[in-house]
Amino acid sequence: MTFPLENLDLNDLMLKCIELAKQANNNNYKPLVGAIVVTPNGMIRGQGYRDYIGKGLNMIMHAERAALDSAIGYAPGSCLITTLEPCVRVTRKQLFSSCSELIVERGIDTVVYGLLDKSACFNASAGVNYLYQHGINVKRFNNEAIQELIIKELMWNPDQN
Repeated sequence: MTFPLENLDLNDLMLKCIELAKQANNNNYKPLVGAIVVTPNGMIRGQGYRDYIGKGLNMIMHAERAALDSAIGYAPGSCLITTLEPCVRVTRKQLFSSCSELIVERGIDTVVYGLLDKSACFNASAGVNYLYQHGINVKRFNNEAIQELIIKELMWNPDQN
C-alpha cells in the first residue's frame, strides 16, 4: 500500500510540526524537531517534539518516537511527517533504538521529512537510506519557504539543509 499523500496539505502539516518543535522545554538545545503521525484518512493520531526526558535527566526523547508512541494502534499504514530526517544511529543520550528502526517496527508506510540531518555525528541520508532499504516510502518535503523557516527557527547551523 502506498500512502495517499495527495490527500494531505503537507504545507499545513509541516507548519504544525514546526510549531510542535518549538514546544521543547529547552529550545536553546537545537535542532528542535517536531513530528506528526497522519492516518490514510487524514487524521492526526500522534504528535511529538524532541525534548529531554524527566527532570535532571540528560536523556533525549526524539520527536518521531514521541509521535509514534502517542499513535499506538494507528501507526500501521500511516504517514510520519517530521522536520528532520529520522535518526538511524543511537547516541549516548538516547534510551531507545533509533527512530528509523522504530518507524519500520511500527509499520509506517510513508515518511515525509523537512531536512536531511547533516550534524557531525550523523551521515546525511543515512536515515533515509535505512528507511528505503526497509521498504518505507520516503519523500523530502519540497516547499523552499517552509524549509527556510525550519532552518531559521529550528536548526543550530545555518548550513543545515
